[in-house]
Amino acid sequence: MLKTFLSLALILVLLSSFYYFYGKSSAALNLAATHVEAISLEYYTNRGMGQNKAAQKLSLREEIERVDLQFLKDPKMAAVSYESLLKKDPGNNSLHLRLGMIYLKLKQYDAAKEHFYFVYENQESGLQPDAAWFLGLISVIEDDKVAAKDYLQESVIKRCSYKKEAAELLASL
Repeated sequence: MLKTFLSLALILVLLSSFYYFYGKSSAALNLAATHVEAISLEYYTNRGMGQNKAAQKLSLREEIERVDLQFLKDPKMAAVSYESLLKKDPGNNSLHLRLGMIYLKLKQYDAAKEHFYFVYENQESGLQPDAAWFLGLISVIEDDKVAAKDYLQESVIKRCSYKKEAAELLASL
């Protein structure tokens, strides 16, 4: 009788441990998915748009703002438009960040990472902490907790636009 009771108790402890750790890991994934669904360009509209001459900047800025509005209606078409604008200014970190956000939202993680890494490696852009946030989201989705923690900690320390969300997601890992 005692042996049966101890066996049942052990099974209950193991099951509750499994559910605890499974719930904790899926909580981070669910939180990351919620943030991906909420992706918006509101933080980036009207920010610095590149290193062209003043008249060209204004023209490019207007084009980017037009595509920002298109993003709300049709992210796939916005990606095509941003890719076209990127051909005019291939070093534009703002465009790379926007493209990464769109590809992340479309669950095209490799394409998203390519654009986020471009921004992440360019520390002078001022967008590097935000790129770290998005790379952290992708790392959570891809179940790379070590990279996720590194990127999210960097996002919090360097005060990215999503500092609060990064801290919350970091705490859930």
